[in-house]
Amino acid sequence: MDYNTEQRQKNPNPLWIIWVVLITACFTFWVTATYYRGKAAQSEVKDNYVSDSTSDYAIFNQLMRYTEAMYLYDVPKEDMLDAAAHGLVQGLGDEYSEYFNSDEYQDLLIAVTGNYSGIGVVVFMNTDGFLEVVAPYKGTPAEKAGIRPGDIIYRADDLIITKETYNDALSYMRGQSPESIGHDTMELTVIRDNEEVSLTVTREHIELPSVEYDEFGDIARITISSFEEATPKDFKEALDAIDRTKIKGLVLDLRDNPGGILESAVGVLEEILPEGLAVYTEDKRGRREESFVDGIYNDIPMAVLINGNSASASELVSGAIQDTDRGTVIGTTSFGKGVVQTMIPLYNGGALKLTTSHYFTPGGNCIQDIGITPDIEVEVDTDTYSYYLTFEEDLQLQKALEILK
Repeated sequence: MDYNTEQRQKNPNPLWIIWVVLITACFTFWVTATYYRGKAAQSEVKDNYVSDSTSDYAIFNQLMRYTEAMYLYDVPKEDMLDAAAHGLVQGLGDEYSEYFNSDEYQDLLIAVTGNYSGIGVVVFMNTDGFLEVVAPYKGTPAEKAGIRPGDIIYRADDLIITKETYNDALSYMRGQSPESIGHDTMELTVIRDNEEVSLTVTREHIELPSVEYDEFGDIARITISSFEEATPKDFKEALDAIDRTKIKGLVLDLRDNPGGILESAVGVLEEILPEGLAVYTEDKRGRREESFVDGIYNDIPMAVLINGNSASASELVSGAIQDTDRGTVIGTTSFGKGVVQTMIPLYNGGALKLTTSHYFTPGGNCIQDIGITPDIEVEVDTDTYSYYLTFEEDLQLQKALEILK
């Protein structure tokens, strides 16, 4: 070590000492000032609000009060409360429970009636956070424009579709948002086979029947795409259309049916099951509610088609038919949703959809995370929505016709 180095260590540079002192003082001042600003704000908020720290909701009250008193930017209180309500229900960790604000609830009610404006496509937010097409309905603008199952809808005009803009995108495609009103057509950008495809789609008023009827010789088929308010009435009309002198069997097609209203599923069973228990539910306190039926169409031979996308109410129906030996269940194991949601209207015009009970088939089976195992397992091309299978491709339908004949 040279002399100069040794001297610097023995006699540090006064300027360096000054800088250390200044930096330390500034940091101490910043910490102290920040702390006391926080204490002052806390005092100010306490002066303006009375807080009950023993309440289960004390932390929520504190968050709201500090945010309103101190946050730099103005945010409408209703926006914060809306986000908090969504977050509270998401905190349950239950994929089936959901909070709807007033606008979202109105959209839901429209969807349940099967009568709305839009393009006529079934979509969902996939695990990668993209808006994926299940299938367009036949004869709708979506089908006419060339939208296909598996397409990823990436953009609607200038709106990029993400998890955050999901609800905005649905409103825009239906023509219900301020930006879309007065514009009948829109440009959709879809990702197909890793390539972008641009499609022009025209919004229209759409009525989607949940029940369709067709015949294959002396076998009738009734397809139920979802269980909505009008489904039991439409199902009965389809049954009444059967010419019993000609039709010798019935295929009930519940493939790709995501479910719907529990009461509508019971309404369908009321037409086709013999007298007896159709379904029962139990809540967390063990309270049991039972539904009994006595159908007049209980003697026509039946086969039921299900697949991995048959869920909830469609599993209830197929499970009841299987347990009572009313018909033969054909296809692949169903989705496995055996819980019931209750829709609770709220004072703000919104609603809370809350999982409140398990449902059980007549044989006492709860199919949550299990599904309905078909009596005869038949697989088809799983990449094709059943609605679009040709007769030659539809091995499940062929097997049902074979069984009934």
